[in-house]
Formats: sequence, structure tokens, C-alpha cells
Amino acid sequence: MELIAILERIGFVSNKLNSHKNCGRLALFWSNQDLKAVCELEQGDWMEDVRNPVGWFEIYVSDLERGKRFYEAVFETTLELLESPVDGIEMWMFPGGPHLAGVSGAIVKMEGVEPGIGGTLVYFSCEDCATEAGRVEAAGGKVLQPKFSIGDYGEICMVADPDGNMIGLHNPAESE
Repeated sequence: MELIAILERIGFVSNKLNSHKNCGRLALFWSNQDLKAVCELEQGDWMEDVRNPVGWFEIYVSDLERGKRFYEAVFETTLELLESPVDGIEMWMFPGGPHLAGVSGAIVKMEGVEPGIGGTLVYFSCEDCATEAGRVEAAGGKVLQPKFSIGDYGEICMVADPDGNMIGLHNPAESE
């Protein structure tokens, strides 16, 4: 039986972490493709519906195959076809799901929507943003702003994919 299932069964973990009082601290670690996160439950009540407000992102592209090659090469990942219930929309999704930490999204080709700089800016988390930036040009993109410091918040790079969508690459500040 999986650890999370055991904890759910005994009432220690549920879909609403904020419903538990006086749980202390809980650290759950999985390996490989599973959740790689730490959840700390502080003593006391949790606020209702506290969560990261970002739930999804879409990056519009004019050529799905080119966009797919670019994002798979830069982030060394595999995008999966996402069936759309609406005609005229094609999507390839980044790895994600309710069991994984972080936000997921997709590259999207949609009739009537043009890609390019000026739309939504998405920041991708990196260990060292210069690593991903170093793969951008070989994958068909362009480095717009090499790695620079944003003080206590870490460092970022600004790059463009082959369709001209500007995306940010971010790594946290090094601990002292």
C-alpha cells in the first residue's frame, strides 16, 4: 500500500490539508516521476482554500511540432497530446497532474490567436537558469536577456521560443 493511501486511511491526510488541526509537521517524499515536495503542516488551523493562485498556463504557437521540439529540448521533458473537447484547438501538455508539485500547462495552437511577445509571461523554475538558457538557441529560440540577479528572489533569464513567445527562466537565490 502506498504511504499516502495509508495516511489517508488513518485520517492524517486528505484532499484538504487545511482541515487538519495540530498535525505537527509532515514530510512526504516520493521518487522519480512522483511528487517531489515537502508539505509542512504547522500547528493549528489552516485557512480555507489557501493555494497557489496559478493553476494553468497556455503558450500559443503557430507551429505545434516546432514548439513541441523547442520546449522538449530546452526543458529536457516530454510533452503529451491533450485531447481538446473544442474544435480548432490543438494542445501538447507539459508533465503535470494533481500528484505533482507545481503548475502545469500546454503549448496551444488555436484559430484566431496569434503568438508573440506581449502576452502572458510564464516563468519556468530551474536549478540554474543559465543551463536552460544555454539550450535555447540550439532549439530554435533566442536569448533575450542573459542571466541576471533579482536580489533575494534569485536570478532570471528572458528567452523567446521559435514563435517569439517570451518566457522567463528563474532559479532561487543561493542559500548562505
